Amino acid sequence: MNYIPNLHLKDEMLKEMGLNNIDQLFEDIPPKIRIGDVKIPEGMSELEASRDISAMFNKNVTCGMAASFLGGGMYRHFIPSSVNVVGGRSELYTAYTPYQPELSQGMLQALWEYQSYIAELTGLPVVNTSMYDWASALGEAVRMALRVSKKNKVLIAKSIHWERKQTLANYSKGTNAVIKEIPYDPGTGQVDMGTLTAEIDENTAALYIENPNLFGVWEEEAPRLKAMLNGGVLIVGCNPMSLAVAKPPGEYGADICIGEAQVFGNYMSYGGPTLGMFSCKKEFMRGMPGRIIGITKDIAGKRAFCMTLSTREQHIRRAKATSNICSNEAMCSVRAAAYLAIVGNDLKNVAEHSAVKAHWLASELDKVDGCNAPIFEGPYFNEFVLRVPSAKNAYRHLLNNNIFGGIKLKSEFPDLGETLLVATTEMNTEEELQRYVKAMKTLEVK
Repeated sequence: MNYIPNLHLKDEMLKEMGLNNIDQLFEDIPPKIRIGDVKIPEGMSELEASRDISAMFNKNVTCGMAASFLGGGMYRHFIPSSVNVVGGRSELYTAYTPYQPELSQGMLQALWEYQSYIAELTGLPVVNTSMYDWASALGEAVRMALRVSKKNKVLIAKSIHWERKQTLANYSKGTNAVIKEIPYDPGTGQVDMGTLTAEIDENTAALYIENPNLFGVWEEEAPRLKAMLNGGVLIVGCNPMSLAVAKPPGEYGADICIGEAQVFGNYMSYGGPTLGMFSCKKEFMRGMPGRIIGITKDIAGKRAFCMTLSTREQHIRRAKATSNICSNEAMCSVRAAAYLAIVGNDLKNVAEHSAVKAHWLASELDKVDGCNAPIFEGPYFNEFVLRVPSAKNAYRHLLNNNIFGGIKLKSEFPDLGETLLVATTEMNTEEELQRYVKAMKTLEVK
């Protein structure tokens, strides 16, 4: 039976809106870009469209096509094919919240497993699932510290990524937070303890450091920091892969641990989607943003999973909400859980290989005329800062040799001069490492 619309309803709706015709609904659109003036190309067949899109994609050079030494919070690690199988299952292939969680037992169990792995790595018992990324996790962690401490002074290490600083500034708007940067020691690359000690006072709500920091340097004084804060909140950010070989932040006093769990089973994918890791001590649980999955029993007494806590405004009274995090990156969390389950104890080998290759590369580059690596004396994990005659020229020269040579730092850290942040993972082959050194030697004679 053909559908015959009630055309009279159109006139009634227009009258209700005070309009004479439908065209008036589109008056806000500039005339020059309305459909009548837009030159839309002829349609394509599926085959033609596929070829056209593929041609556009092929103009890009990806980390799978070139040797990648990019880092700074996003790293290329090997992802077992089984992670794609698990993460690609239709019942798990979503980034969104299960709004009827009791019906999503498989998803809830996967998220619970993710929480368990992160809790073990960070040494903190409460983990959410999850933040958008490392930057949003920092913003939420600082806001949480302000609520917990009832103070307003927030100290952050200067040696963190500039995008995280920008995000923190946005998250702090509307609060009474006073954010102060603590410089790094120009020799070690670690937080300047003298300045830090002088800045801590009775109004200090929190201290945020990264261990390892943006420069890849370990903060050797980290175990001392909690005792210095006089009740303030210690927030530690990290590359979660480093926790396979380093002491968990929870064991040296961290109240909150955040980071970018993209390293566990998720692709770099042009910078997203990512997975903001967030864990804290038990006392902070009710002030934690996001959601927590727990274990319970169903009416038959069998084990079941449930959404134990969710502090977003749609689940509790709006005035008491601590977060409006909606898309909980569930798909990325499931992939991380699958990766950690599959890799298991070999996670330590992945971290060690990443670190060993960085130390070999830095040692060899330091022998090249005009290069200095690493520029800091502090011990480092899997990335380091390389000084070169010209970061711009070095980057272009490396790219011409099919190498993503690192991240230029001068624009954000002028005091470092001509430098590149260079990272390695287990994915970097011996040939790639040697090619990097050879390319820099070639740059030397140009």
